[in-house]
Amino acid sequence: MSAGNWAIAVHGGAKDIPPGARAANEAGCRRALEAGAGVLRGGGTAVDAVEAAIRVLEDDPTFNAGHGAVPTARGEAETDAALMDGETLDIGAVAALRGVRNPVSVARLMLRDEPVLLVGEGARVYATERGAALARPGEMVAEGSDSRHDTVGCVALDTTGHLAAGTSTGGLAGTLPGRVGDSPLPGCGFYAEDGVGATALSGDGERIARTLLAAQVMRHLPDQGPQGAADAAIKRLARVGGEAGCIVLSPDGQVGWAHNSAQFAVGWVTSGSAGPAVRLEKGGDAAVTDEGTRDEKMAESRDTPAPKGVLAIIGGHEDRKGDRKILKEFARRLKGDRKVVLSTVASHEPEGYFDEYRRAFDDLDVRDLTELYVEDREEAGDKRTLDELDGVSGVFFSGGDQLRIHEKVGDTPVERLVRRIYERGGIVAGTSAGAAAMGETMLAGGPGGESHHVGDLKLAPGLGLLPGCIVDQHFAQRGRIGRLLAAVAQDPALLGIGIDEDTAIFVEGGSFEVVGNGAVYVVDGQGMTRTNIDRAREGELLSLCDVRLHVLAPGDRFNLDTRRPGSAPDLRESHEKEADAA
Repeated sequence: MSAGNWAIAVHGGAKDIPPGARAANEAGCRRALEAGAGVLRGGGTAVDAVEAAIRVLEDDPTFNAGHGAVPTARGEAETDAALMDGETLDIGAVAALRGVRNPVSVARLMLRDEPVLLVGEGARVYATERGAALARPGEMVAEGSDSRHDTVGCVALDTTGHLAAGTSTGGLAGTLPGRVGDSPLPGCGFYAEDGVGATALSGDGERIARTLLAAQVMRHLPDQGPQGAADAAIKRLARVGGEAGCIVLSPDGQVGWAHNSAQFAVGWVTSGSAGPAVRLEKGGDAAVTDEGTRDEKMAESRDTPAPKGVLAIIGGHEDRKGDRKILKEFARRLKGDRKVVLSTVASHEPEGYFDEYRRAFDDLDVRDLTELYVEDREEAGDKRTLDELDGVSGVFFSGGDQLRIHEKVGDTPVERLVRRIYERGGIVAGTSAGAAAMGETMLAGGPGGESHHVGDLKLAPGLGLLPGCIVDQHFAQRGRIGRLLAAVAQDPALLGIGIDEDTAIFVEGGSFEVVGNGAVYVVDGQGMTRTNIDRAREGELLSLCDVRLHVLAPGDRFNLDTRRPGSAPDLRESHEKEADAA
């Protein structure tokens, strides 16, 4: 993000959210975002924005913070909160605080004082002497809150480039009086530092504290970006077990988030986005406010049916002048009026891309090919831009820099319309950088051609059209097996897919077929028994054991649900035929 831009993200807790509580969680996160974003739009500080957003969450009994607190074994509510200024590294935190309406504001009062953390009666005396609003006994415990154990949090970047982070929690129901979890502990439940990033967490407090999870996020941020750092931290929690979720903000305003809980109420908005986005789980559809939006951006049901369309994910340098196997297959699968939009947003210099593809598609019955290019996120919400996507049969993302796809159209109306086209039966294709962006997590950087060294990998959020997968391209040609193995080692739940040049996978109905003139490599780490990625020093060689590798040729199929080939050749029969021929 350039100077003058801002960003903010909030979370309402890593937890189980029953269907009847989904709307309240979404609405609460949205109100918090509006409060914090209002501060930032007016030129306010990141610290002010974080406090404003968390106060809204504390005042909402939907969330276990402030007025939604839970009783201890003694029947009283004890709250914790913290606030950190990334510019000065000042911290204010309170724990086991009783009878104060907005604990985060007490943390704010402490921010410039010498104590970092005040506990129990000392915290209450401090709050009373500083004029904090008090609450009557029992007022802080919300009806039906006796079983909740989540936390709220916020991270923000202001227009001067400063960062802040904050948390607030109503505690753990039925616990011993005086119990303190991760929320008020720097490096555990939160942290912020200008030039590095900011994070806020929620989940099993003792386990988060034992693994210094916020510190893990900050350690990985410079090399892996906000999404990679979030994923790495949640993976680290497996060392001690438990559930958690984290939101992460980079110094340039990129947002990452991850969780291993059933749900995680998260929302974010930036100065370049059309409006706030709210999600209740990774891979879920965004519930977006109607600020400058269309009907297409309305929140969809959690039980959204499987997409009816096709993904064409191409490893780059597809043939555009000879037999054009991949482009012909793309054209064959077009439906309706066969209108196609070519998005050149990944390119720093898009001139020439459109004419080249226009010639390539000229005799393939693509009747209307138009170009879509946006300079910034604001243009991605412009009506004229969105009109280009109305009624199209296919969208084709060209090559360039995959980070530009995330920066320019990620979580914007353009992304949501592309998703809607796919869900309704259209075809969405991406080549090279466009291919890398198809997964929920995107491989954004890392050297090839050599064994992988820990710390070299860079990840970022993708378009999420191919959930549970991470895609790499120019695969054999640029020797990228090492970095794909590293991505899978970092998150074994991801299925790694490496695609050679002039090769594509056409994904439909939970499986894909290989088309073109090269190979596709599928890396499955679910059976992995050992890796050093979470403990090796930066620069050490990666090691991992018991990873399954599939190498697929054109015509082969692969089932993404079972993680098994769908039409692998019968090798025994092939060998028998070779013996007979000899």
